[in-house]
Amino acid sequence: TEGCGNEACTNEACGSSPGFQRMDNNAAAIKALELYKNNAKLCDPHPSKKGASSAFPENSAKGAHKFSACSNGKMNHKDLQPTREDFRDLNYLTEEKVYEILSLCSETEDYSPLIRVIGRVFSSAESLVQSFRKAKQHTKEELKSLQAKDEDKDEDEKETASGSSTAMEVEPEASASSADGPSHGENNVQKLGPIEVSVDIEAVRRVYDRLLSNEKIEAAFLNALVYLSPNVECDLTYHNVYAADSNYLNVFIIVMENINLHSPEYLEIALPQFCKAMSKLPLPALAKLARLWSQYSADQIRRLVETFQQLITYTVISNEFSSDNLVNEDDGVVAATKCLKIVYYANVLGGDLDMGHNEEEDDEPIPESSELTLQELLGEERRNKKGPRVDPLETELGIRTSDCRKPLIPFEEFVLYQSLKDLLAYEGNVEEDMMITFQISQTDLFGNPLMYDLKEGGDKIPVTNENRKVKYMLNKSVEKQFKAFRRGFHMVTNESPLKYLFRPEEIELLICGSRNLDFQALEESTEYDGGYNKDSCIIKDFWETVHSFGQEQKRLFLQFTTGTDRAPVGGLGKLKMIIAKNGPDSDR
Repeated sequence: TEGCGNEACTNEACGSSPGFQRMDNNAAAIKALELYKNNAKLCDPHPSKKGASSAFPENSAKGAHKFSACSNGKMNHKDLQPTREDFRDLNYLTEEKVYEILSLCSETEDYSPLIRVIGRVFSSAESLVQSFRKAKQHTKEELKSLQAKDEDKDEDEKETASGSSTAMEVEPEASASSADGPSHGENNVQKLGPIEVSVDIEAVRRVYDRLLSNEKIEAAFLNALVYLSPNVECDLTYHNVYAADSNYLNVFIIVMENINLHSPEYLEIALPQFCKAMSKLPLPALAKLARLWSQYSADQIRRLVETFQQLITYTVISNEFSSDNLVNEDDGVVAATKCLKIVYYANVLGGDLDMGHNEEEDDEPIPESSELTLQELLGEERRNKKGPRVDPLETELGIRTSDCRKPLIPFEEFVLYQSLKDLLAYEGNVEEDMMITFQISQTDLFGNPLMYDLKEGGDKIPVTNENRKVKYMLNKSVEKQFKAFRRGFHMVTNESPLKYLFRPEEIELLICGSRNLDFQALEESTEYDGGYNKDSCIIKDFWETVHSFGQEQKRLFLQFTTGTDRAPVGGLGKLKMIIAKNGPDSDR
C-alpha cells in the first residue's frame, strides 16, 4: 500500500504502480496473503522512497549509499559510514533494550532497526527463550555464600591495598555470558516451581502495549511467527527440547501475550501453525502452562478462549467441509481445540475447587448390570468398565472438572454457540461484515451433507441487523438422532455413573429443570380445546394476566399447573399445556 517509490513501477500489486487500486487495511491483508501464497514477485526499493529500508532492511542502506555515490559522480567518505546502529549482535531482548531502540527509531522516524530486531528475535525459539527474563532471585543459601565471598574479597583488598592488575581482571567466561545473554549453565541449575517461569510476563505485556499500535512493527510480529512456528513444532516433535530446558515454555508464554492474535491477519497462516506447535508440547509442559494461566484474571482467560475460538470459527466458515473432508480432521481445528483444552483446565484450576469428596469414591466397585449394554448388542466387548476415559492432562493436574464449583469464567463460554450470541450483540454491519444467510449445513447419520433453510428461501436471504433475531429452535434437525441417543443412553447409564458424565449443575438441570422461566415460549406451545383458541377474548386476558406476574407468582402458577416450579430441560416451550373449557358457557 505504500509502494516502492518508483512512480513508473510496473508491478500491479505495488502501491507505486499507476494502476494500483487503493484498499482498506483488511482488504490489503487478504491481498497480501494471496500474493504470498502465489509467490508473487517483489519490486526493488526505489532510492527516492523514504524509509524504503523497512521493506528491505538488510540491503537498503547499501543500495541507498551506492546510488548516492554513483549519481554524484564521486565517492564521499561519509557515504561509507552507517547512518544508524543496526543491532546485528543483539540476539535477545529486554524491556529496556526495546524502549532504547524504539526511542532511537522515533527520533529518525525510521523503524526498520526495531523491525529487523523483532524479526530476528521473535522468529528464533532460542532468542525468545532468553528474552524478557526476570531478574534472578537468590535463595537464602546463595545469599549467604555471596556474603561470605564479599567478606573474603574485602580481606584480599586490604592485603593488596596498592592494587594489582590481576585483581582488576574480569573472568572471560563471565564476560562472554553477559554479552551473549543469560548463561545456559545457569538455566539448567535454576529450578522452577510448578507455576514459576523465568519470563517476566508483565514486561512482555508492557512491550506489546507499546509496539502493537504501530502497524509496521505489528507486521514484524506476524511475519516472525510464520517463520517461528514450524521450527518450534520440529523441535518439540523430534528433539525433545522441553526436557533439555523447561524454559522453552517461554516461547509460548510470550507469543500468547500478543493481544492481536485473533485478528484476520494471523488466522490464515500464523496462528494455525503456532497452535499445531503448541499441541506438540509434552504433558508436563501443558500442565505447567495450565497452572500458569490459572493465575490470570478472568478477562485474560476470556481473551485466550476467544483467540482459539476465533481460529476455529474462521477455519470452519472459510472451508467447504463435507463427508470426504470432515471438520474434525482439519489440522488447524484439531490443534486449536487442543490449545483451548489447556485454557479450559486453567479456568477450572483458577476457580473455586471442592476436592474433599474425591478421597475413596473411586474404590467402590460398580455393580454389574444384568441388562445387555449397547456394545454387547453390537457384538463388541465391554470397554471402560470404570467409566469414561480420563484425560491425561486432568490426571497430570490432579483434578476433575466436576470438582470446580465456580470457574473463573462460566463453562458456557467454551461452547462453539457463543458465535450466535456474538452475532446478536454485534454492533457493526452484520450483512456486509459477516455475509451469512438463513441456511445451515449439516450431515446426516451417514455423513451425507444436507442443507436446511431456517426460513423459506433462507439461502437467498442475507442476515442483517434487522432480521438477525429469528425465533426458530433447531429441534427437528436432531429429533431422530436424539431419540436414538436417548435409547442408547438409558441402556448404558446404569454402568456409567452420572458424576463422570456431567457437572453438578448439569445433573441438577436434568433432574430438577431450569430456573429460567420463559412464559412467552409457554404461550407459544400451549394448545386449546373445548371451543377455546388463541384469539379467544378470555385466552388473551389470561395471558395478559400471566405475563404481568412477578417471578414468584409465576413459580406459584407453575407449581399449581404442573406440580413443579421449574421448567423442563429445553425450557417452558417443552411443556404441552392445554387450556380447555370446563363445560358450556353460563351466566355465572
